[in-house]
Amino acid sequence: MPSGYLAGFERAFIGLTDITTGATTGITSSLANGASSSPYMLSAVKTANVAPTPITDLEIQGGDAIRASISFGNQKLKQFQLIVSNYDTAVVSLVNGGTINTTNTQYTVGSENPMRQIPRQMFVALQQRYTLPNSTGQQYFTRIMPNCQVRLHEGGFAYQGESDTVLDVTPNPTNVDITGASFGVSGLNLGLQDNLTDNYFLISTNPIAFTAFRQDGTITSFTTPYAPTNTTVTLNATTNAFYVNGVATALTSITTAGVATLAAAGTAGVLDVLIYQTLSVPTT
Repeated sequence: MPSGYLAGFERAFIGLTDITTGATTGITSSLANGASSSPYMLSAVKTANVAPTPITDLEIQGGDAIRASISFGNQKLKQFQLIVSNYDTAVVSLVNGGTINTTNTQYTVGSENPMRQIPRQMFVALQQRYTLPNSTGQQYFTRIMPNCQVRLHEGGFAYQGESDTVLDVTPNPTNVDITGASFGVSGLNLGLQDNLTDNYFLISTNPIAFTAFRQDGTITSFTTPYAPTNTTVTLNATTNAFYVNGVATALTSITTAGVATLAAAGTAGVLDVLIYQTLSVPTT
């Protein structure tokens, strides 16, 4: 992959993760056997001030001179704010764990659940353009933080001004990605210190999306919310990368209508994750 230039901020994803495997379960904390779920796509994104924690430099002095400098610390991402321009009650419920009441069809009643002490454990993905200097043109760069603590609050009031929604995101190191695959030699083999990281990235020709599916031993297909860009399912040579319990596995087929068919019904309870390229055209 040649070097390129990162620019813009097109969309973000937030989703829940399985407490056992670390794989995403979409927007459902307890994904039922035979069911599928996808993380929430935030399209009205504005900024995400992602930055590493500051490094501490120790200057060693002697004889009125600085003899050496020693750098302490690592490049773990510090807490940042993801700013979106719209206020979506579905996102409020997903992040803060409350319930939106629509019993009266003329009112929507909810709360940002301010007394919740433990933030939701989620994954966050940020997607931007990746422009190449050659004829290969524009691609997409998606930075994924698989283990985050996330809180949400409304951005305040201003005369004739915007009132954004703010998500406070605290990334933490983990040893698996959002498919449940290890970062070590048995999985992605990224050569990381202690096989841990708080973020990794994917570069793709088109924007990517995600869908989780929980096997039940009977059902052999599920449908993605967005249309895949193609139907290729060749293992390790496909834009439709499918993982069974964290292991890359070829689908039998996938249609441009988003119907993904497994090679076998599998075992009840096993969590699958599909990462696929899409132009974000809904399948329903």
